[in-house]
Amino acid sequence: MSELLPYFIKLVLEFKRTKVSVHTVHKLFDLIYNLHGKERSFEENYILAECYHLLGYRNKAEKILESVISTAGKKENEKALKLILKLRKGNAAITIREKQYRDLREASEPKKQIPLSFDDFTVIREDGIYRIAFSTRITRLVIFNKNVQTGDIDIFSKVQPDEFIILQLIYHFEWLSELEKELTAFYKTAETDYKPEKTDPDWFNGLDIWDVLVEIDSQEIIHTELLVQDYYNHNFGFHLSLQDQTITDLQYDPVL
Repeated sequence: MSELLPYFIKLVLEFKRTKVSVHTVHKLFDLIYNLHGKERSFEENYILAECYHLLGYRNKAEKILESVISTAGKKENEKALKLILKLRKGNAAITIREKQYRDLREASEPKKQIPLSFDDFTVIREDGIYRIAFSTRITRLVIFNKNVQTGDIDIFSKVQPDEFIILQLIYHFEWLSELEKELTAFYKTAETDYKPEKTDPDWFNGLDIWDVLVEIDSQEIIHTELLVQDYYNHNFGFHLSLQDQTITDLQYDPVL
């Protein structure tokens, strides 16, 4: 990129003036992607570190600077060390979670659930409980329009799963893949501590699924518990509970 430094200075000013608009976050990530794909000079490494610093990734910024100190000149070395000290001082002063901005463009793109069939499930009996595992063909599923590794999904049943129960599970996962309207509506009325006062349309896109537990009770009712990271709420996590095709509870947990 020609005239990199003037471009970066202008971008920083826009980033601060707009109070971290989505547009400027995207521009900073585009600059990061561009710089990662090339051999970098000291100036380019310094700007890359500053990009990470602005976006809240202090450790990444520090590692980049530490990697170039040994080959930098005296003035460049002093400049890098000054920013490292600033990063470390900031880390020591943090008493609450620092905001880390993310590029949500990929997260907002619609994702289609992988078609599931009866052959994609294996039933294993363990201590009187049935565990339902995915076949090796299925390595991920779409939940809330996120790609979730099947290794993070546990399924148990108190009754021996038959074709009807497996069919219920297939329908349940199809429903979970496209839950934006129901989840957003439930979230707006949920009574829970640590809930931010305002959300915007990207709230759903910024969610990350940590863990999924599906339990089928003796009445063949599907109970689902999810641990979800909320990017828009300082990366706090919340527990989400569902029963069949109904959301029943949402509670933030500051420990997550």
